[in-house]
Amino acid sequence: MSLVFSAVIGEYPGSAGLPRLQYVTTAHQAGPVGYRDPVGAISPDGVWLAYVTNRHLFLHRIEGSSTTELLPADHTKGMVIWFPDSRSFAVVEVPFGGKPQWFRYDVATGNRDPLASPPVPGSPTAKPPPLSEKTWGGTAYSPDRRSFYYSVPNARGTLDLWSQNLDTGDARQLTQFDRDTYDPSVTSRGDVLFKVQIFSAVVGLAPADGGPTRVLTTFQSETPTWSPDGTSIGLTFGSWRRVIDDARYPDIAQDLGIVPVDDSGPASKPGRVFQASNSEDQGMAWSPNGKWVVFHSHRDKADDLFLQPADGSQPPRQITTGGNETGWPHWSPDGRWIAYSSYPGPYMSTRGKLYVLGIDQNTGQVTQAAAPVDIDAQTESVGELDWMPDSDRIIFESQGAAPGRKSLAEVSRKGGRPRKILDFESDQVFSGISTSRDGRWVAYVAQAPDATYQIFRVPVVGGTTHQVTTDPNHKTQPSFSPDGGRLAFTIWRYDLQFWMLRADD
Repeated sequence: MSLVFSAVIGEYPGSAGLPRLQYVTTAHQAGPVGYRDPVGAISPDGVWLAYVTNRHLFLHRIEGSSTTELLPADHTKGMVIWFPDSRSFAVVEVPFGGKPQWFRYDVATGNRDPLASPPVPGSPTAKPPPLSEKTWGGTAYSPDRRSFYYSVPNARGTLDLWSQNLDTGDARQLTQFDRDTYDPSVTSRGDVLFKVQIFSAVVGLAPADGGPTRVLTTFQSETPTWSPDGTSIGLTFGSWRRVIDDARYPDIAQDLGIVPVDDSGPASKPGRVFQASNSEDQGMAWSPNGKWVVFHSHRDKADDLFLQPADGSQPPRQITTGGNETGWPHWSPDGRWIAYSSYPGPYMSTRGKLYVLGIDQNTGQVTQAAAPVDIDAQTESVGELDWMPDSDRIIFESQGAAPGRKSLAEVSRKGGRPRKILDFESDQVFSGISTSRDGRWVAYVAQAPDATYQIFRVPVVGGTTHQVTTDPNHKTQPSFSPDGGRLAFTIWRYDLQFWMLRADD
């Protein structure tokens, strides 16, 4: 897949002409969801860019374009703040299951030391006057505190970078990219670093035993699931947590749609819109008899599961409560149970657990309230999951035992001792798994030798793994067809480019 990328830069405040636009570097994401956006900041002297992707911290020298990873990479990392001398910077890190802690990194040595308290960036001497539109993402001041940099949406729904003169109140547009431009940071001489988001996601198909990929959709779509008869695929379509969407979170433009599985060519829009609300709706799953659809939603400020008749004859109703980062639901083959993952408390400060609720697929009534499955000696977070054909055993993915490590295991829905299937490496979050309907295979996502994320499968009993997809595009969220002959999945690209507007000499 290719992406069109263009830019038109407006006049820079204080400059007689166009500023010098400089591409700095690209940060690559491990997946289209979770840990959405790399964070980064330019040093006050304009020499260095420190940025974070997932648990990896990089120091990039802007002139000469050289990049070094600073270790260790054993904690999830967040905000980056430079100290005024440009010789060190602070990063907040969150160990698995622990509390956030700030560390100071030395540029010359790469060493880090814990900070007793978080750094406090310099407070502005003036506040920006009221803006006509709400800003998104980070904001920044010029060194003399006379200009304020921020991002607002345009008519196309993307973000443009603007500057406002705090003396006069005049505002000026600085960027006009075909992607979001946002999150500025400023050097002591007035250079402005900003981010440009490049994201795409479509649904594809491939033979389950390996073969060429066929693109099923051309519009932004992901998280495919199959209808019971195998003729249709349900999917999530719309924007995925862009900065513009976060302003009114949980109101995010993600809806549920259905496309046919046929040879008429890739679909440019859903054949049927199943659910369209102003909240984040994801991961629709049909009941085995095709009468109901269960899905994840943030409507009404929830983070839980909702149930609706497949024909849309009734509005959805909430069937779980108290969820945090609730995963995509899966209906057992006998139609009596729904399994999903969720966090009992705040995300990253507690570990994800496996939940099961009882359900009558004929009436849609809950027969047993959702409850966590007690997995013996389970210290890792439970991620995505799927059922075995007997509707008792569940295959689940775990992560958190070690950085970049995941595992697949099997456990009864009643709990007990799990059986390990596979350990593998992956930094991708919420990547999904799927079991074949005959119970022989489990599909998962891992990094291939060419550094792309691809679909693999492994026997449920354990054994040799097999790479299913090989074309040089990232994949995630596999889903076996009911007959086991095909796999649907999301094809994605998620890069974050850093660019800089140079101040005039």
